[in-house]
Amino acid sequence: MVNNSPGYYAVNRRPALTIPDGGVETSLAVGERYEADYLILESNHPASLNSLYDHPMDLPGLHYLFTTDATRVFALK
Repeated sequence: MVNNSPGYYAVNRRPALTIPDGGVETSLAVGERYEADYLILESNHPASLNSLYDHPMDLPGLHYLFTTDATRVFALK
């Protein structure tokens, strides 16, 4: 799940879902429904995910993997 799924596909040739507007619970529900493996938060993430972006951590259903540049990468469990 990324901010710009068409752009992600154009660069990587890998399918992606767009992060929905809503909190962590909404992202987890969409990720589960469509079998997403990762949540990638960039600096222009949805405002409802500000806390997760500013303070990346493990949450139920979400495992924080790493930060590269200003991008946070999480695995959906």
